[in-house]
Amino acid sequence: MCRETRPPWLFAPFPAISCPTMLGGPFLFAYFCPCLKLFHMKRLFIVWLCAALKFGCLCGCVGCLCACSWNNGGGDAPVVALDKAGEEAVGFEDVFRVVETVPLELNDECILSYIIKVEAWKGNFYVLDGQLKSVCVFDRDGRFVRRIGTAGPGHGEYASATDFTLDEEQGRVAILSGPMRVYCYDLQGNFISSKDISPYWSWKIAGSPGGFVGLTQYQTYTEGEHAFLFYTFDRDFNATGEWVDVRKEYCLPMPRSFLQKSAGRVYGFDDRRNAIFEWDGRADSMRQVCTFRFAHPMPAGVEGQEEYMNAMFRYDVMLGGAVAGGKAVLFYLHEGRQHAALFGLDGTLSAAGPYEEVPPALFGGEGDEVLLYLDAGRYAEFAESHPGLVPRMPADGEVNAVVLRCRLR
Repeated sequence: MCRETRPPWLFAPFPAISCPTMLGGPFLFAYFCPCLKLFHMKRLFIVWLCAALKFGCLCGCVGCLCACSWNNGGGDAPVVALDKAGEEAVGFEDVFRVVETVPLELNDECILSYIIKVEAWKGNFYVLDGQLKSVCVFDRDGRFVRRIGTAGPGHGEYASATDFTLDEEQGRVAILSGPMRVYCYDLQGNFISSKDISPYWSWKIAGSPGGFVGLTQYQTYTEGEHAFLFYTFDRDFNATGEWVDVRKEYCLPMPRSFLQKSAGRVYGFDDRRNAIFEWDGRADSMRQVCTFRFAHPMPAGVEGQEEYMNAMFRYDVMLGGAVAGGKAVLFYLHEGRQHAALFGLDGTLSAAGPYEEVPPALFGGEGDEVLLYLDAGRYAEFAESHPGLVPRMPADGEVNAVVLRCRLR
């Protein structure tokens, strides 16, 4: 659903109910730990939740609960039938084909620890680290080039960095200090300008040739009962559209893959409707490209954290994924076990089943590639368990992390 934007005075802004800047940090550390066993997952989510609450980044929100269940297929978009997925395990090499392994240089100016996003452009890698609150730039060989953006109170500085994206048309880096202000820098790191995007508050951002998409993650309700999941902006960050009504049901956001771009298009994962949306840059082009039919979709009416935490191990819940080259991969929970599905955006399912490995951190790459980010320790274990697939970690230890350029099978 879309509406034309309205003047700001027509809105009745409400404060943001939570800040996901730190959300997912403790969870991701444990989630991607190789020693994770499936029967520990419930404890894991409780630890994650407590950590998020400690930082003040998560609070329960019970809105106007719908009488219907969350979307489980339907509409005009192709349906990916995951309710018929088998029990044959799906492995890393069933989903990904490694194109290149790029070790990122360890540098005193850029010690990566908590990665929010990775983007690639013209062979360079741009990495937003939540602890550094800066975008670190590495060349095609993984050598550190520079940092862009600085947290602080000064001119051109910001309080937090919740996301970023590359503006390839104008050669800029746009850092989102969620939920209400965007800071733009040139590719050398020089500050250009900032802009308040209120009341179109967003926590995630992605660019395309036609402008930008902001994602609320169901965490901001600046329009009261008529809030939206996606906002679109032109190249000067003037709002151009509002898309997809927010559902006021309680849910923990997916740990990754909220919003990403691939081949000039932006893809948004909606874990309420169990769907993927696409925007190609035109003002009226937001559309649902596919929906997932789960065997046990989460029912409507979940009223709080404890109920949701208990329910998510009985139902099917999206964890994250990526889109590239007309294909996509989705990681999800089914009956308390992590699963993976590889499929075409036309709904054709290539593989689906339990995924016994540690799900990778996925980001959109250049062309038809996806980027997998692994810290140094995780990569060493990955190389050990996949001999011949990727090179071993260099013995000198001068590696920050590793980016795998991959294509979907």
